[in-house]
Amino acid sequence: MLIQCTSCGTQAKIPDSKEGAKVKCPSCAHVYVARPKWARGARSSGSQQDPTKMVIIGVAGIAAAVLAVMVLKSGGNSVEAAPEGPKEDPAPAEPWVDPDSWQGPLVTVVRQLHASAAAGDKSKLLSRLDAKQAYAYELSQPLPEPPPVAEGEDPAPAPEPRPAWSALSELEKIQYSDTLIAKVMALGGDGAVAGWKPFDGRVETNDEGEALVLVKCQPLDNTLGLGDRWTQWRMVNPKGSYDADDSWKWIFADRWYTEAELAAMARGPRKKVKKKTLSDGSQVYVSEIRAIDFDDDVTADERKRLTGLVSALVDDIDVRPSVRGEVQAKILQAGKPIIPALLTRMSSITETMSKNTDENIEDRIRLNFIHESMRDITGNETTFDVATEMGGTQERIQAGLEMWYAWYDRKYKRFEAETETEYVDPLEDADIPLTDREKREIEREKLKRERDKRKR
Repeated sequence: MLIQCTSCGTQAKIPDSKEGAKVKCPSCAHVYVARPKWARGARSSGSQQDPTKMVIIGVAGIAAAVLAVMVLKSGGNSVEAAPEGPKEDPAPAEPWVDPDSWQGPLVTVVRQLHASAAAGDKSKLLSRLDAKQAYAYELSQPLPEPPPVAEGEDPAPAPEPRPAWSALSELEKIQYSDTLIAKVMALGGDGAVAGWKPFDGRVETNDEGEALVLVKCQPLDNTLGLGDRWTQWRMVNPKGSYDADDSWKWIFADRWYTEAELAAMARGPRKKVKKKTLSDGSQVYVSEIRAIDFDDDVTADERKRLTGLVSALVDDIDVRPSVRGEVQAKILQAGKPIIPALLTRMSSITETMSKNTDENIEDRIRLNFIHESMRDITGNETTFDVATEMGGTQERIQAGLEMWYAWYDRKYKRFEAETETEYVDPLEDADIPLTDREKREIEREKLKRERDKRKR
């Protein structure tokens, strides 16, 4: 089929099947609809043609035909098909999201699990649980150490090996799944999931379709007085992909502890405070004398400095009062962070201290220096007294020191040292009933403190 450009008049030959298609003129690049030359509408028979123009058109037609033949021989077409329409701008690319981050798909799944637990949606938690994999993971964990056996007692029998998942009945499998769901749905301070809302998190590990996701949570019930905590979720996905779809299942959820929390746990829980009745009938609160570690946020250099201050306080009891006063002032300025060092040195002195009051005078003086520093920092008072003529028996010395540890176990965590310490009258402390003699001693001590304060 022969066509003619509607702009420059150049003719070209195309297959009949291209009729009606948009084509581009090889001479002037004009785009037009391909129609047979005869269909373009001839001029009226009465109109005369310009001979010169007809010659030009004829020559141009021959040139176009030659060009078309050359293109066809080279394997191309003489006419280039025009695009169907203007191309649309591609949609803007979405910003990249780190798949291991809070906004990543894995953490998103865990956040949904927390929301399901908080809403009491047991079915949703169950649909995301891979009970078989959870059972296999539990079997792979080491058994806890057996409890120590006292001399003469028989050791507890070793636990029987647990059957494989395939050996469980359908009822046992359902009961196992319900146990895991119940643990996740538990409320209260120890609940791992239901009572906690995540606000930060990350993928800790992800390898071959198994991932560990950690999320930091805050309690939903603020009246419990609990701080933030971390929860860990072990997830599995047979596909091994990062897509946030139903392929990701959970097999384990529990509390996760930071290194600082583990270190605190390694030091053991705080000792239980007990009420002790002395030989004169008075009752006091006491706790075990022991070494106390520094708080986690105290740097190594600061620990060294604080320990050095305590040594300067007690190592040389014959140092000039002015020098000792400077050391005591620095200890008072150190405040709360130095209390563990003072108590630890108190513990080491009492371990080697003679029970004979005639032989332990120097140790009692050292303990008194620590007692005075503790009193100045905390504003607390105990019945500790090294003067034997004032009732400073070994029993009262021991009880006074144990009272300092009772203060530590009861109040240290919430204690905040003030720049100017305030004296706390033990007579107003309802937790420690005192005898009349103790009250008189405390009154004398108050007067002495007032005199010292006026001198300063």
